[in-house]
Amino acid sequence: MSAEYRQKTLSQIPGLMKLKVSEYIYVAIAAALMSAAIGVCIDVPSSARFVYNTDRILYYVGFLGLTVVAGSFLVRPRIRLGAIDASVAAITVLTLVSASVNGGIAANYSLFEALPYLLIYVICRSFFSSTHKRGEIAAETILFLFTVFEAFTGLRQIYGFAPSNHGLFSVTGTFFNPGPYAGFLAMGMTAAFGFVLRYGRSAVSTVSARRYTAGTVIFRLVPFASACVALLLSVIVLPATESRAAWLAAIAGAAVALVSVPRCRKVLRRVRLFSWKSLAVAAVAVTALWGAYLMKERSANGRLLIWKIEARAMAGHPLLGVGPGNFAGAFGREQARYLSSGNASDGERSVAGSPEYGFNEYLRIGTETGVAGLIAAVVLVLLTVRALFLQKKPSSCAVAALAVFAFFSYPLYFAPVKIILAMFVASAASGGCRHKGSGRAGFAISAASVIVATAAVPLSLPLSEKRAEAYGRWGKVSMWSNAERYDYIAEEGERLYDDMRHNYRFLFSYGYALFKRQDYATSYRVLEEGSSISCDPMFRIIMGRNCELSGDAVKAERLYTEACDMVPGRLYPRSLLMRLYHATGRTEEAREAAKRLLATETSVMTPAMTEMRKEAEEFLRSGDLRQDKAIK
Repeated sequence: MSAEYRQKTLSQIPGLMKLKVSEYIYVAIAAALMSAAIGVCIDVPSSARFVYNTDRILYYVGFLGLTVVAGSFLVRPRIRLGAIDASVAAITVLTLVSASVNGGIAANYSLFEALPYLLIYVICRSFFSSTHKRGEIAAETILFLFTVFEAFTGLRQIYGFAPSNHGLFSVTGTFFNPGPYAGFLAMGMTAAFGFVLRYGRSAVSTVSARRYTAGTVIFRLVPFASACVALLLSVIVLPATESRAAWLAAIAGAAVALVSVPRCRKVLRRVRLFSWKSLAVAAVAVTALWGAYLMKERSANGRLLIWKIEARAMAGHPLLGVGPGNFAGAFGREQARYLSSGNASDGERSVAGSPEYGFNEYLRIGTETGVAGLIAAVVLVLLTVRALFLQKKPSSCAVAALAVFAFFSYPLYFAPVKIILAMFVASAASGGCRHKGSGRAGFAISAASVIVATAAVPLSLPLSEKRAEAYGRWGKVSMWSNAERYDYIAEEGERLYDDMRHNYRFLFSYGYALFKRQDYATSYRVLEEGSSISCDPMFRIIMGRNCELSGDAVKAERLYTEACDMVPGRLYPRSLLMRLYHATGRTEEAREAAKRLLATETSVMTPAMTEMRKEAEEFLRSGDLRQDKAIK
């Protein structure tokens, strides 16, 4: 090496050091903004009906976009579009087309609520293409830290130091149900496991040799320590959730982590498919799955029915689906058709309910966007897991766990999960994108996409802030329902109607308040809108009451019958049918309705249901119903 070359190299070191420090600061700021976007929605119970976080998420997405735009002049990103980008674009286009064709009162709201996560994908696409491994490790560390927070919250709930967010379950974390909570823990736990396997040896050697540089501490030791803590706490808390779907997800994610280890791959290559060891493992797996089914048999049968109804709804609208935001309404109509067709078994009728969620994200997406949307979603998941695995990123374990969990639950209804998924999909699409020939064109694509995404934030904020204000006002006025001051609710509901008509809970409360005020025509119209985006039979029940009290007995009978068909285990619509038949002089039909009410099996028995059964028995004995006991 010549003295001139050595001198030139040494003269470049200060510039390189300055660039590295600047990149560290850039990654730290971006990671802090990503964490803030997750933080504004992770510490709020997801069952909070009057909390709207999209406006606050958009704030941090906007700041993240500005950071990435500024960082682009420091570390020039180069994007080369690939199959993952095509899959994201396909899902976006199919959703937009389905919304425009099918319409619906919740379509625009659903599209708007998906916007922040699409912006996160676009912005993080540029961020990861410029920061590579450091950006990916920062994203994984974010997941580890929030997993530690959630697991610690679960531990406090287990030992009674903190209340859960559900009266029937002791462990929910900051979620409202142990199922989604367990799915989040499974994501963090498997990613932590993969990280420990991937970087554990180098982290231990760094500590042993005491090579404590800024880079090794920030991007190796801190993530490794957080991964270890997340793994330990998750292993302790996850069994307490009793979520079978999360256990399967954890197994899938751990399997991806083990397969990424060369020694494990060598062992797997030696295993024969039909050897006694393979058969023994298969027997244990089948036994475990059967035990998981028997553990909550009724719940499992309910999931199977939900999947069947979703598949039937998708088959009825195979091209473009029913439209985003219209899933629950389409589900309720299809379930009523199936259960009243005579093809349903008694077991299916007994477990039928009115689920708010689809308990299978793939089938829900297929129901809303058609078969093409389902295929695009599956392809995106497979491409993401494959890309992350080939890039040797531990986040592949988290996405694999989420992919399995999404088959049994509804994780994409939760903002923290969607933000983390958007980050990892962007990381998968950006891996190894610095190639020859992707210079100026790649930088132009990156800069243009980030600028457009960042500019979309201030354009979206006014509507988001308006909705946040509406949710806050509705949360305050809804408290009057406990005092039965329905006049207050009806007055405020009229003012908030345009901003809240996408929310089926608002439509029911507002429609019911109008019913109590005897404004039957307006109440029917509001509840009819709600029934298009909800599968709750109570919409049809109160619509039927509106018709009955308005003198339209024929329409009331049809609505009560539809409510009975939607959820055969409900006694309330059968009791109303019995009373309607009796009031209109159809005694024999009233007696048949009373017999069907008494023959209906219910999983629980409340005082109101006991009263309905007593009234039916009294009617069959005496042939009369006392009007003072009529259910209002």
